[in-house]
Amino acid sequence: MGISRHEARALIELHKKVGPFGRVATLGRQAIFIRHGSWKMLLRAIKNAPPSFEMLEIHEGTFADDFFRLLGATEVVSFDHSDYEGASVLHDMNLPIPPEFHQSFDFVYDGGTLEHVYNFPQAIKNCVDLLKASGLFVCSTPANNFMGHGFYQFSPDLFFRLFSQENGFHLEQVLAFEYEPGGAWYELEDPGKLGRRVEILSTKSRIILWIVARKLGTKSIDYVSYPKQSDYVSQWEGKLQGVSKIGASPTKARRTLTTYLEELFPWLIDYLGGVRDRWRLKQANRKGLRADRQAFKRMP
Repeated sequence: MGISRHEARALIELHKKVGPFGRVATLGRQAIFIRHGSWKMLLRAIKNAPPSFEMLEIHEGTFADDFFRLLGATEVVSFDHSDYEGASVLHDMNLPIPPEFHQSFDFVYDGGTLEHVYNFPQAIKNCVDLLKASGLFVCSTPANNFMGHGFYQFSPDLFFRLFSQENGFHLEQVLAFEYEPGGAWYELEDPGKLGRRVEILSTKSRIILWIVARKLGTKSIDYVSYPKQSDYVSQWEGKLQGVSKIGASPTKARRTLTTYLEELFPWLIDYLGGVRDRWRLKQANRKGLRADRQAFKRMP
């Protein structure tokens, strides 16, 4: 759980946009994963970074409380299952958050906890319950090539569906960045608007999702109607235009020909499918996230 140069840059840019963060809750006590020299390079790369950040002594492994205070945090309260890092409140996020903490925070930050919590629906509900009306939930979470890191890797569609207006939220930003020095940033399109899945086919980089969602009212997430994956909803409603990156659903003639060939030459269909998949992966590795330019819009 911590803040790399990517999260630090995103948080500084968010602070420039929305102003002081106010009372901040963090899932786990956040550490700094930035070397001193990298911090100075980062500040030089950020346009109009507040001068006060130049004075902050950043050393890898220290806690991020002072960093959040520079972002306008009046208080930083950390929630963790254990006190091994000196968390403010000991609580298992698999269980409902105590009512005394409901609607108590202007800003809730997850920098790498939710993927480690088995009961994700309850954990994300806890984050919503912690927020005041108009409060911000901000999340940096694994999306690709993190197998074994936690219990889960997350899909962009989960957050587009979860932080909907029906659930009392406005989703202000969904980014993906390549989790490496100098890694590119991308702004993601809503799969529901594209009419297809937003997928990553690459082994080139580990990918992190960055989520910024604003709570519109005081209610919690309504789990009477669970979020549903957008492309399935489109199919159920008869509105699907195509779910793959390579075009629309096969025509009836194409499906008939494929079925006929599968019956006569099953080994050939398997072989050709393997060739196709290897070619796609090679192309994706060569181009990175640019393999889906509609869904991933590269940011400067």
